[in-house]
Amino acid sequence: MTDHDVSADVEALVEDTGLPKRLRERVYETIADRDVEDVETVDEIVRAVEHRYEETRVDPLDPVGTVSAQSIGEPGTQMTMNTFHYAGVAEIDVTQGLPRLIELVDARKEPDTPMMTVHLDGEYATERE
Repeated sequence: MTDHDVSADVEALVEDTGLPKRLRERVYETIADRDVEDVETVDEIVRAVEHRYEETRVDPLDPVGTVSAQSIGEPGTQMTMNTFHYAGVAEIDVTQGLPRLIELVDARKEPDTPMMTVHLDGEYATERE
C-alpha cells in the first residue's frame, strides 16, 4: 500500500516492478506531478524508469573503484609531468600541476606563487619598465 492517491491498476503496475522503493516513490511523484490518469501512460513511465535503472546498474565484479582511482590519478600525474617541463625556464615561475591542484582543492587564501596577467595598451606594451 502506498501513501499516494492512485488507482489499484496504477499501484499494481508500479509495485510489480523490480525497482527499489526510492525509485517507486519517484514514479508516484512523477505521476502525481504530471496528473497522469490513464494506465497506458503510467505503463510507459514505469517501463522507461525500469529501462534506465537496468542500464545504469553496475555488474558485480566490475572494477569501479580501480577505474575511479585512475580517473583521479591520471590527470594528477599528467599535471605533475607538465610542471617538470617548465623546471629549467627562468621566466616561468608559476605553481602548476599537482601543487596548483592542491592549492585549489585546499582553497588556500594565499597561493604559493601568485600570478596575474596584465594586458597593456599600445604605448606601454613595448617596454618592460
